[in-house]
Amino acid sequence: MLFGLHGASALKILIITSVNYLISRYAGGSTIGPFFLWVFNGLVLFANETYSGYRFTTLHSSLEFLVRLFPLRNACLS
Repeated sequence: MLFGLHGASALKILIITSVNYLISRYAGGSTIGPFFLWVFNGLVLFANETYSGYRFTTLHSSLEFLVRLFPLRNACLS
């Protein structure tokens, strides 16, 4: 369902949630764990706002095929 709703962007969602999990796993018991989570998620939100989302083609031109995997979703966003 995640890939159906978000297309190839589901990979980005899974990466962000995985990093959140790893931060909470390794620093969750300490008092500085929540600070790391807030900083990471703040940076993600700031980057999302600054660059108007995350496009695979801006990361590397060879990732353009991920955009073409889900043409219906991309047509709806245009």
